[in-house]
Amino acid sequence: MEEQGVSPNIVIYNILLHGMCNNEKLEDAKRCFRTLLGKGCQPDVVTFSTLINGLCKEGHVYEAHTLLQEMGESGCSPDSATFNILIRASLKNNEELVALELIRKMRDSGFAVDLSTMELLLDDRLDPNILECIKELLP
Repeated sequence: MEEQGVSPNIVIYNILLHGMCNNEKLEDAKRCFRTLLGKGCQPDVVTFSTLINGLCKEGHVYEAHTLLQEMGESGCSPDSATFNILIRASLKNNEELVALELIRKMRDSGFAVDLSTMELLLDDRLDPNILECIKELLP
């Protein structure tokens, strides 16, 4: 593409990132992300969420949280899907307090706890005390 004088836009980068993350090419995806930043391309919520999801799937949850912070610093706001990716990963790692904090952030960002979030929370393995805290956050 670039050889023909056409620079890829964020949609093209998002497609590339999605393919890399779905094919366990996380290092390639991170390189691609750095490349798009280096070329002055502004990542959007899809870009960040795709990479956050890829990081979580590979067990790099801390790095995913760091990317969430970078997302906010770049002026791009997460959506409910972004939050749900991180909530799922936190619950999978038995980090219920982290999941609870994410639900708070989600609510404070103006997003309601949606069906996808509720499905994540309907797990009989969750600590009853955490469930009580979560109930307080529900509308």
